Amino acid sequence: MRKLKTIIIVVAVLILIGLLELLNIAITGPMSNPITGKELIGEYETQLPDGGKEVLTLFPEGICKQDIFLKDGRTYHATGKWQHDEIHTKFGSSDYLNLEGTMDSLSEFGDKINPNIEDIPQGASAGLPVERTLMGHIKISLYGDQGIYYRKIEK
Repeated sequence: MRKLKTIIIVVAVLILIGLLELLNIAITGPMSNPITGKELIGEYETQLPDGGKEVLTLFPEGICKQDIFLKDGRTYHATGKWQHDEIHTKFGSSDYLNLEGTMDSLSEFGDKINPNIEDIPQGASAGLPVERTLMGHIKISLYGDQGIYYRKIEK
């Protein structure tokens, strides 16, 4: 009888370990899929601290369009270039969206609108981290410390 209890406990533990592993795969599976440049193509939106919004559109030929709509009614538009880069380090790899010819909509700390928003610094570029959400959707960090991310508009 004691032997049977031990066998039942061992089998139950093995089943539990298997279920936990399946749960881990189900949760992290979508997050671990590599991000491709082709997959980045599309329209993204983020909410700005002033209550406005910013829309970033990535076109297949490496062109991007930026539309900024501030709460006070001002709008700004820019057209530039984009490129997907994957940086490899000894700790793993990270994806970045490199933008050229776009405006900095937010201040240095991302907590308010940039007072010089209409300026596009000559030769300036931005490298924005790209990652997947828990459900596998793409998000681009505009100011991750402030929780400001471009989220892909799924159509």
